[in-house]
Amino acid sequence: MHRNRLVGVAVALVAIALVAVGPIATVSVAKATPGAQLPDLLETHNLTTLEGRTGRIVPAAAPASVIHFWASWCAPCKKELPLLDDLAAELGPRGVRFAAISIDSDPAKARRFVEQQEIHLPVFLDGPEGLAESLALPSIPSTFVVDRQGRVTFATTGSSEEELARLRAHLVGLVQSKGAVASH
Repeated sequence: MHRNRLVGVAVALVAIALVAVGPIATVSVAKATPGAQLPDLLETHNLTTLEGRTGRIVPAAAPASVIHFWASWCAPCKKELPLLDDLAAELGPRGVRFAAISIDSDPAKARRFVEQQEIHLPVFLDGPEGLAESLALPSIPSTFVVDRQGRVTFATTGSSEEELARLRAHLVGLVQSKGAVASH
């Protein structure tokens, strides 16, 4: 819990520093409302997979992309990531792409958690000073849904069953409205 407070203070200080220096992106994802365009930073930022490959987190051809920030030391994240993995198994075949981005400073801890929980969705390592810091996330877990045009269509820092149900309903609606092929 002490570490969570330290991360919160660090994120707040970074946000204050970014305001003082000026914005580094056209929109802060942490404050993005539906319809806001993602900053170029998110679309071009390369991350490292657990296997050591480099990749991007927003596939352009996907009807929806779920971008989830988490850490192995975050209690709500430990509960939520397996549930997102289930959602990825359900909606991945329907065209929804998932990216779970660990902000752990020790990649071994993220790897160990993913292996122990048998997580199958794509997991990226980015550390606490990476993309999450650049986007000035208000807290973790933080989850964003982005459509094909790069617009934020859903954002939450909640990890309750109600928030996950809202996320699922939103994704199903996006898939259906984009004409994705359903798979059972």
